[in-house]
Amino acid sequence: MTKYWTSYRKGSIGALQWMPLNPGTICWVVETDEGDDVPFDLKKKGENGVSRGGDVIGWAIWSRDGKSKVARNWQRPGEAWATKIEATLLYLSHRYFAKINPTIGRAHRAAFQEAKPPPPDPEIFAECWELDGLYVSPSYQRRGAGTLLLQWGVAQAGAEGVPIVVKASPLGVELYEKWGFRSYERQDFDQLFETGGRGFHTLVWEPPGREGRWYERAKKKVEEEAAKKAAGKG
Repeated sequence: MTKYWTSYRKGSIGALQWMPLNPGTICWVVETDEGDDVPFDLKKKGENGVSRGGDVIGWAIWSRDGKSKVARNWQRPGEAWATKIEATLLYLSHRYFAKINPTIGRAHRAAFQEAKPPPPDPEIFAECWELDGLYVSPSYQRRGAGTLLLQWGVAQAGAEGVPIVVKASPLGVELYEKWGFRSYERQDFDQLFETGGRGFHTLVWEPPGREGRWYERAKKKVEEEAAKKAAGKG
């Protein structure tokens, strides 16, 4: 990764620039306030003891799926022609760069495309919020930033009575489970990433009083599809 750090960084930034332009996508950012304590590791690098404020320390990208009036209200701003053109150009640029990005070998790209989890099943999750990405600077982890980024989505989904679906790395599962998310599917990517056999998880959060409505159906379908694959191999 160190060898191709510039290429890796460029590819990641390109994807992040494109995603918030999709219809129904909301990006939340957490910044420091003036006077906030600076983490110890940053003090060692020469930072003062307090923040000047305005430093971005984390972000979350949410997207609203569905065809209901509520979903359409979230999606409509992203359907303006200027936004569509900008999103299309960024997407094409991202796809082109992905083909020549030296950090992604052809063999790995093919294996990842085959193994990556599909989008939420529209028959089960006809209306839902997706958490497409959540990041907190390592220097500010375990200081409440992740909680702030999750609070908005959980509150919004609860008010609308819809679930939240998120695909999480092994490191993120613990945070989501504390918020009531439950894993209904796991993908093994150990041939591509070092996950210690824990894999990547797809989790769902359900509004209070409606627990199990989406989780049980999603888990059952995953188990049925796994049984079909096993029978086909046999």
